[in-house]
Amino acid sequence: MASGRDPLSVDSVALVHWPRDHERRARLTSARVPCLLLVEADAAPPVVNAWEDWIHLPADERDVSTRLQGLVRRVCRPEIVDDAVLRNGYGAVILTTPESAITRALLDADGALVSRRNLERELWPEGPPSTRALDDLVYRLRRRMKPLRLNIFSARGRGFVLGVAIEVTASPRLAESGIENA
Repeated sequence: MASGRDPLSVDSVALVHWPRDHERRARLTSARVPCLLLVEADAAPPVVNAWEDWIHLPADERDVSTRLQGLVRRVCRPEIVDDAVLRNGYGAVILTTPESAITRALLDADGALVSRRNLERELWPEGPPSTRALDDLVYRLRRRMKPLRLNIFSARGRGFVLGVAIEVTASPRLAESGIENA
């Protein structure tokens, strides 16, 4: 069950020149729209909200892309609600009890590898029902997480890591903002 909200992506982050567009920033801030502030070279960066970030101009396109990706990741941090719903800025999905247990372990690891052995012990204290049981469960969980732009990456034979899949491509709007293409 995916949420009806529009997914948050790099393209939905507003690019705001600072301090020139301070009025626009105020409107976006009151609506809690994620913003990347493009700070003029001679201006001091402002204090930013949790849904904002900034970078001094001139800036390399790769640096801007990295800032945009980081902002989207922060704003879309996933969480489990009521032991059954995984949600982030992209929406929400219902999880089964085993899927919730795996997801919670991966979230708790905060980007670190969670070993197969630890996940299997969490799910099946007496041992997994088959050698493929964990892999099959992770496969189904990956498909369920796809609308949330989350993915479970595997280190073959060792374990799993939860990550965010964000695709960034060169954008004409970056060029219009004075960002250099390297």
